[in-house]
Amino acid sequence: MMRYGRWIGMGLLLLVLVLVLPWGDPAVVPVTALPEGPTSFPGMLVPAHNQTHPEAIALGRKLFFDTILSNDGKVSCSTCHDPGRAFSDGLPHSTGAGGLETRRHAPALVNVGYVPGELFWDGSVGSLEEQVVRSIEDPTEMASDWTTVIRKLREHPEYGPALVNLFALRDGSHLRPMHVAQVIAQFERSLVSGHSRYDQYRAGIAALNEAELRGLAIFFDFEDELPDAECNHCHTDPFFTDFQFVNNGIQSPDQWKNNPDGGRVEVTGKPFDRGKFRVPTLRNVALTAPYMHDGSKATLMEVIEHYNSGGHPAINSSVNVRPLGLTERDKSDLLAFLHTLTDSTFIHNPDFQRP
Repeated sequence: MMRYGRWIGMGLLLLVLVLVLPWGDPAVVPVTALPEGPTSFPGMLVPAHNQTHPEAIALGRKLFFDTILSNDGKVSCSTCHDPGRAFSDGLPHSTGAGGLETRRHAPALVNVGYVPGELFWDGSVGSLEEQVVRSIEDPTEMASDWTTVIRKLREHPEYGPALVNLFALRDGSHLRPMHVAQVIAQFERSLVSGHSRYDQYRAGIAALNEAELRGLAIFFDFEDELPDAECNHCHTDPFFTDFQFVNNGIQSPDQWKNNPDGGRVEVTGKPFDRGKFRVPTLRNVALTAPYMHDGSKATLMEVIEHYNSGGHPAINSSVNVRPLGLTERDKSDLLAFLHTLTDSTFIHNPDFQRP
């Protein structure tokens, strides 16, 4: 159902990482290099200079869970991206080094390797490698600096030698931020989820009950006699996101005036982009509460109620955000379907846990 041509075109717009060496052009990863999703998943686009390697993934996994990268030694990537919560953290706003609060809800890292560049809620970074660099430097996240990080890793009895060997460096003095960013990005690209009950149903190896099937029809607008919840316009199969930036009516224009977070406008400078944020994936969505970029919806039912109400109209709000007229049964069945997107094999995958 997804417009693969548009997706591939967007993927080719991956940017180069600033402040470190270029990452090169995207290339499609061989299917054996990463965990396999269902056959509906296309090949993953990655920078040509950071092709997937098992040893790099393993090292990136260790660094992902290690607090050594943060300024206070208390925060790791996993602090905000917990495997049990589909690599989100369950907080409206994450807590970084020094107890500082981030201004947005931590997005889940489910299938993050398939996001065609422009990561974060506002699309302000061009690659997973750049995302690693930004998160380590961000004063509300890890609040560290690369001079300190590189020194600590160079002096570490495991990380220093491992990075030197992996990248065939002459010695630890040649260790650079790009090496750290590359291995963590490789681990993040390995976080492939595509084996939910919904996927098993699509493959003909599992059944959905009556409520779940009715919710599926409402989600995808499969039956004329059932209401259209308008979900599939933005949350398209197979990734349950179209990777676009939209205003989904969370805030009214009056609220925008007093809100310092403008969303996509902060990247593009275009007034029409104010209040737009990336459409998140709904895979494992039952595990990633609270919801929205600001964590303002505590439950999935609150999200459904928001869209059923039509949200806050604005000149640039999505045309799909409108009063839906869903009944209590419609909402309950839609919720039941969303729970079928939970992938227990992903949550419990030993390769994704703290080493």
